Amino acid sequence: IEKYKPINLYCHMLTSKLEKKRKLNYIDLFAGPGQYCDRSSGMIFDGPPLFVLRYDVDHLYLNDINPDNVKALSVRIKKNMGRVTIYNKDVDLVAREINERLSDDSISFCFIDPDDIENFKYDTIKQLSKDREVDLLINFTYGLDYRWSVHSNQNKYNEYFGTDKWRFIEDKYKANDIIFRAHALMKLYIEQLNKIGYLKPPAGREYKNIFPIHNTRQGTLYYLIFASKRREGYEFCKKMRAYTIPWRKLEIDI
Repeated sequence: IEKYKPINLYCHMLTSKLEKKRKLNYIDLFAGPGQYCDRSSGMIFDGPPLFVLRYDVDHLYLNDINPDNVKALSVRIKKNMGRVTIYNKDVDLVAREINERLSDDSISFCFIDPDDIENFKYDTIKQLSKDREVDLLINFTYGLDYRWSVHSNQNKYNEYFGTDKWRFIEDKYKANDIIFRAHALMKLYIEQLNKIGYLKPPAGREYKNIFPIHNTRQGTLYYLIFASKRREGYEFCKKMRAYTIPWRKLEIDI
């Protein structure tokens, strides 16, 4: 639930503040079944593909590689199919296809929430955002799956970061605090996004585009990274962050 707060806030601000002269799109490359169960309470709640439909977004592009998820999602959004395109493809293939369907004057917001690092590539973002204004919210996972498999799957991590520089960070921190390693890797990832047109946050707000997501004991599970090619995107991000983590202060000093 904490993870979805920035998405709700972004869609609210974008559709209420932006002049409707531009077409607005929502993209989810790992959309899932659309609804989720809270294990502690047993309550069912809507995921982004469903609650984004409540906003004045012109079109939603939803993808999931699992056919069962796509089937469930199709049933749940049946009444809104005129606004939605659903794919059941590998993200590398669907990114290029979605890019071609976006109009030149549109603004799009893409949520990227892979199961683990190995399921996503840096080049996928390049394909999706080429010559398009696509704001991103990326689940940057740095947990056990990364630490256990990094040395046996180096090519996968080269593809994820779009560079092999992550190896120097891994060697530097090795057995040290995982948080410092995660911060260094995030810094590298953000630098890679800068190379394909995503702007650095304004001076004085470095790393204010990062949202820490916590477990029930307030331990950090992972981070969400926001990136935009527009200065207005970071103004929205500033407000999103104030509402989602007003009582936490994330300081990164590398």
